[in-house]
Amino acid sequence: MDHEGIVAHQTVVIRNKKIARIGPFLETEIPEDTYQINASGMYLMPGLVDMHVHIEHEEALILFIANGVTTVRNMWGYPKHLTWKKRILNGELTGPSIYSAGSLFDGPPGAWDGSVVLEKPEDAEQFVINQKEIGYDFIKIYYLQEESFFALLAAARKHNIYVIGHVSDDVGLEGVLSSGQHSIEHLDGYWMSLESDSSPFRDKYDNHSYLMKWNYMDETKMPAIATLTKSSGIWNCPTLVVYQRIASPVLADSFYSLPEMCYMDPVSLASWDPTTYFVTKSRTDEEWEATAKMYPTLLRLTRQLHTAGAKLLLGTDTPNPFVVPGFSIHTELQNFIKAGMSPYEAIKTGTYNAAECLGELEKFGIIQTGKQADLILLKENPLEDVGNIINRCGVMVRGQWFSEEKLQKMLEDVKSSSNPPKNRFVGIPPLLPENKPVMKGCFELKYNDIPFGEERYILSGGDNGSFELLTQTVTDKPYSTFTMVKMQLNGSLNCMGIEYKNETSTGGNRIIYQRSDDSQEIEGILEGEEQVFIKKAISNDEMISPPQTSVCVSSVPVLASYLQINHKLESLNENDSILVRNWSLKLDFPYDILEETIKVYRLTDSVSQVMEDIIPVRVYKLIVTSPHVSISSVLTTNFSGHLVSLETEQQIGILSFKLTDYK
Repeated sequence: MDHEGIVAHQTVVIRNKKIARIGPFLETEIPEDTYQINASGMYLMPGLVDMHVHIEHEEALILFIANGVTTVRNMWGYPKHLTWKKRILNGELTGPSIYSAGSLFDGPPGAWDGSVVLEKPEDAEQFVINQKEIGYDFIKIYYLQEESFFALLAAARKHNIYVIGHVSDDVGLEGVLSSGQHSIEHLDGYWMSLESDSSPFRDKYDNHSYLMKWNYMDETKMPAIATLTKSSGIWNCPTLVVYQRIASPVLADSFYSLPEMCYMDPVSLASWDPTTYFVTKSRTDEEWEATAKMYPTLLRLTRQLHTAGAKLLLGTDTPNPFVVPGFSIHTELQNFIKAGMSPYEAIKTGTYNAAECLGELEKFGIIQTGKQADLILLKENPLEDVGNIINRCGVMVRGQWFSEEKLQKMLEDVKSSSNPPKNRFVGIPPLLPENKPVMKGCFELKYNDIPFGEERYILSGGDNGSFELLTQTVTDKPYSTFTMVKMQLNGSLNCMGIEYKNETSTGGNRIIYQRSDDSQEIEGILEGEEQVFIKKAISNDEMISPPQTSVCVSSVPVLASYLQINHKLESLNENDSILVRNWSLKLDFPYDILEETIKVYRLTDSVSQVMEDIIPVRVYKLIVTSPHVSISSVLTTNFSGHLVSLETEQQIGILSFKLTDYK
């Protein structure tokens, strides 16, 4: 991949994860006891790099490898990604090499749950220092305010770490092109610059105007913008496949029928339904007509950027709707061919260019002695047709060989792993309360009406009027979490202490909360690799709840979180409301005690089915507000105050808990 062409009849020797020798077939000595792969008549190329992914589950790692993706650039990182990265490099886990951003940095109020909102430019440097010290490889930005944007860029230059991401409306495309930002994702900001001077939606940034702008693109501006991009030296990762797969209700069935959809879990597939997906569920017919112009317009823009010699990268933004990890890289290669690239030029964006952008050309990206052995063996020539990359004989990842037969077996295992077990609590010790049980039961967890886990619980009472709550929460693959909570409550059901254990494939958290009546403080201790010790003063009428994370499909125990609220609702009449404050440890960077306000409204009573019974229930609406996000839930209880159901409207779907058994 350092020039367009083929070097024929070569032997490649791999040792210690690297290419040790390359030479003519008849002249290259092969060490004794070497495992040999007969590649006569086949074609060897570097492994592909997907330069824009969001890795949500371990199963995605297999989907990448099985499609020849040997390296990924993860665009929003959590501690689990650093754990995966380390385990992959140590050979403990099969997957592509991972380069990862940390938390997403955004301007107020913050577009996504869990992002870090940079409100003060003077805070930028410490954020950069923290991200680099934690071990992330670059800084990912969203729509920062201008002063904060340039403060973050300056801090990143000082501490020698790349800034990548979106084009802030506050800064504009030309400002970003001249700023030193390392890469732009999704061609963001370009359509603002392409908008016609006569567009009635200029300088309007509400969602409707954003969509309608696509009816007013002035493509005569493309050559000048492409030339400016080339001279800036910035990288662009178009992720055209995301725009190609934006599914209107009319198109959704055709995308759901694609063969690779069988490798996605049922919850993800359900969340992609355009009639319920939060981005598209309210889109009107005229907005869908404008939406349809995104992909062809950006395809032509990519052609202009390529013609001008601007620097381009191969990336997919998986797992956006219908963009399946690994498989989507081949769709994006075909998009680059449609944009006027030769097969060699398209492949280069995901090999040589990717390594250059990451500053790792000395490590991978080409087949050369001393480079990392990330390779794809093909039956046919990919320089004739990039579609030939699908016709593999096998993939090598850091010197480990996977035949195509083995890869297909791994794919079958991923497909079958989405089937939920009949008994989710097999092998888990039973709940054993120290005192006489007061109530016990089980909830089913659903996301977008798809079951994915269960929670069982026992509330027991002590002789001194106190209570103990024990809960166990299990989620199915690919989430694969087990959470245990032991909560001590006083006679008023106020939480006095929590023991919390959460286990995932990447390790776990051990956290202890202790509330002191004297000092009114909370202590949170996160044990393991990351130790956190935080104290906060609280008042008697405030709640403490188990830790929480911004990951959308959560394993936070519902009863432990809402039992205290239930107790406060007993005297609430219809159409009345109360306001309570809650504290919990946030398990994402930056670690801190998260303060929430919970406004509870009692609505009109209703009925609900629990097992075979139809029972009357009280209905409450909850608005949970933390510093940068507000989440709405509907809570129901029976007339004894027992929690029956909870539905929480999250950004990409409805998380629900439904009582299935109780005594």
